[in-house]
Amino acid sequence: MFASCQKEVDPGTDPVNDVKYISRLVQTEPGYPGEASVMEFEYDAQNRVTKINDMYYDTVGGVAQVADEYHYIFHYNGTGTTPTKITESVQGISWFMKFDSQGKKLQDSVVDPSGGGTEVVNYTYATNKIMTETIFDLSGATLMLRDTVEFNNSNFVKQKFATYFNGNLESIWEQTLTYDDKQNPLSKLNISSTFFASAYIEMGTFLGLNKNNFTSLTERDVFDPLNVETTQYRYTYDADNYPTKIEYLSGGTIRYEYK
Repeated sequence: MFASCQKEVDPGTDPVNDVKYISRLVQTEPGYPGEASVMEFEYDAQNRVTKINDMYYDTVGGVAQVADEYHYIFHYNGTGTTPTKITESVQGISWFMKFDSQGKKLQDSVVDPSGGGTEVVNYTYATNKIMTETIFDLSGATLMLRDTVEFNNSNFVKQKFATYFNGNLESIWEQTLTYDDKQNPLSKLNISSTFFASAYIEMGTFLGLNKNNFTSLTERDVFDPLNVETTQYRYTYDADNYPTKIEYLSGGTIRYEYK
């Protein structure tokens, strides 16, 4: 699932020492009993994220088994808090990142050696906005996404997705979000402002840039104004205003566990 008047993206900032660090996110849905999606976070002594285990469990014969899994390993130079590369140990995917001299991300490039293609994401910045251009090389065909993310009060409140295939505009989707006033634990991680969106491996998002937790998400097809869907979320918090559970009002939960 899993950005003031001008969002300052500073991937070199050290993690705050008095925060709670996520150990696991566990997602379940009522229509799929015995199944769960689990994301586990591993850290080093500096509280840098060193590995994320993304696993899907299914119950077979009364025993929970891993049905699908990805393991993302974060690489660093020395004691720096900005990852220089991410590798995935099951599929062999490598994810490289480039930054400018101020530490703003300029580019992601994802390479799948198994023949799944390559993805390059370029980032540009404006007041209250991040613009991305994502190019997929799919065995001779080119898929391009152009996204714009708008921020307000340290949260991204609108995102527009434009999809082009071989140069032709195929679709435009727009998302708008509302927020609570509580802690977003993803924003406390050292990878929060470097681990941006990657539609290719469907893992990173801009959620780490948000100060708070989103309570509603409305998706709209720009080409079809009647095609609108809103999902609402209800949170349970602990005494420190960190979420312990998200309930989708349409069904399903995500449980937060901290180390």
